Amino acid sequence: MKECKHSFIVAVVIFHLFQHTKGLDCSDPTCENEWKSKCNTAGKYWNGVNCVSCPTGYYCQGDGERIGCPKGKYNDQIDQSTDTCQDCKAGTFGNDFGKSSCVTCPAGSYTDQTGQSDCTQCEAGYMCSGGTRTQCAKGTYSVAGMSSCTQCPTGQFNDAAGSSSCTDCPEGTKCVSGIKATCPIGTFSAGATDACTPCSGGTYNTASGQKSCTPCEAGNKCSGGTKSTCPAGTFAKASAETCTTCPPGTYTTSTGSGTCDDCPEGNACTATGVVECVTGEYAPAGSARCFTCPEGSYTDTKGAGSCKACPAGSKCTSTTTTTCSAGTYSTENSTTCSTCPEGTYSDKQGSSTCTECPEGSKCTGGAKTVCTAGEYAPAKSSTCDTCPSGTYTDSQGSATCAICPKGHKCTGGSKTACGSDEFAPAGSYTCYTCQNGSYPNAEGEGCDVCPVGHACLNSKKSMCSAGYFAQSGSLTCLKCPKGSYSSLSGSGSCDLCPVGSECGVEGTTTPTKCTPGSSSPVKGAVSCGQCPAGQYTGATGAATCQQCPAGSKCPAAGTTTPITCDKGE
Repeated sequence: MKECKHSFIVAVVIFHLFQHTKGLDCSDPTCENEWKSKCNTAGKYWNGVNCVSCPTGYYCQGDGERIGCPKGKYNDQIDQSTDTCQDCKAGTFGNDFGKSSCVTCPAGSYTDQTGQSDCTQCEAGYMCSGGTRTQCAKGTYSVAGMSSCTQCPTGQFNDAAGSSSCTDCPEGTKCVSGIKATCPIGTFSAGATDACTPCSGGTYNTASGQKSCTPCEAGNKCSGGTKSTCPAGTFAKASAETCTTCPPGTYTTSTGSGTCDDCPEGNACTATGVVECVTGEYAPAGSARCFTCPEGSYTDTKGAGSCKACPAGSKCTSTTTTTCSAGTYSTENSTTCSTCPEGTYSDKQGSSTCTECPEGSKCTGGAKTVCTAGEYAPAKSSTCDTCPSGTYTDSQGSATCAICPKGHKCTGGSKTACGSDEFAPAGSYTCYTCQNGSYPNAEGEGCDVCPVGHACLNSKKSMCSAGYFAQSGSLTCLKCPKGSYSSLSGSGSCDLCPVGSECGVEGTTTPTKCTPGSSSPVKGAVSCGQCPAGQYTGATGAATCQQCPAGSKCPAAGTTTPITCDKGE
């Protein structure tokens, strides 16, 4: 024992000097127990070399010993002096002594109680993971010892939790993720599938849980497995997926139609109804719309299947016919009445052609007008032309113009007689004057030399007056020279003043007889000479003077009466 005490002292010294070095090797059990007794601090124990902290999984009561936690318990703290071992939690286990922690149950096993030293194999219908057992949900299953539930294969199901197997999906249902669901309306299944198949286009069903679909009846559409009656304006044949709008020109006014009716003549058809064409429109059978009558045709009633041709002599809108007025015309199928071409006319309504303009008239704007005097027009004329210079017409409606007659001038289609001092040959457009010394002849077509006893100046013929004379071709009449006279108009020469007379002035028309006491013994006397003294004449117009008779005296010249001599003379 002393030796041991000595050793103890040495050990203590060494312990204090070398706390962290290797302790004494005390292989002697007595020495060991002695050392343990010296390791009497709670929470410490003698590890055979040193007095050290009580490790996890143990507790140390201060007697140098350590006491391990039993199976199914653990302690995760050091320096524990009392039994603080805790039961392993559910899902874990401790299969040995002195555990500082519990182990989670292996996959496929579990514990559902605390303080377990072993785990239980997972039963079929359950999954065990992390030491916990969970019942397989609907749609999953498991065999014994599984850590997870397996989803039912495609097309299988189970409808109870905790199943160890799955069942094939029945007809009319689908099984997705192990869950069975009834196929809804519009779908079907033949069983053992994870999807309901939609009814194909043109088929349907009206209840859920069906194993097949029904073909769609005519007049209905079947889409998405649902049947719908076709509305008015549409149709469908059997097994149709859609309702088809009635084609243009067809219609149906009822629902559920398998076909559409053709549109009747004179009507336009929308898909849902018939609309009668108004006046001015037409529609053949099977038309989708009414058409306006083509130009040159019309309808004057509703519901026409065709348009009427516009009759000749009329013009037509799509709804009316109008008779062409006088001066216009139209052929069949016309939209307008055309004015007659130049040179033609129509003098009545409703003409289909125009008439050729007759001679002597002009036709323009469809109207006929008779040419006035002075104008002319051949057939088919659109104007009346003024007669050319030198021609004329003095009546209306002339086709030609006449040559202007001699003695006339013709201008502007009119005939005018030339003046008395003018002349004009046939076809003249002006009247001419003759050269001085000539005058227009009676026919008026030329000039004649001015005749004796006349003067012609500026085409005017003037008869010479008494006391004047003119030879042929004279321009003027000349006065008779002194000693001559002319007592008649139109004289070509003058007469010598007769014996017993005097013509003392030019242009004498009547000779002046010599007065008593004078005489003119020769022709052409300009003046009468006085009887010389010793002679006398008591008569007028004496050619000579008489000798004063015996017993008388004629003392002075110009004695008209002899004076009886006095006695003695």
